[in-house]
Amino acid sequence: MDKIEHGIVGALVSLGLYGVYKYLRKESSTVAGTLGSLALGGFGVLPDLLEPATSPSHRGFFHSAALLSMLAYGNKKA
Repeated sequence: MDKIEHGIVGALVSLGLYGVYKYLRKESSTVAGTLGSLALGGFGVLPDLLEPATSPSHRGFFHSAALLSMLAYGNKKA
């Protein structure tokens, strides 16, 4: 995936998770929550900016499950 794809996929996944979260809590989504989810998910481009590709199989810390877990935890706390 390139930077643009990472951003789009991240934004859509974040939006989907927000929708599921609100559905499970039987709450209505808000414009601020929707836009915030899209914006936070759009930060999926950060791994490519912080750790540019050097080969097709580049995968370091910024592309790791550990970082994803930390970001998910931080998002939950926010």
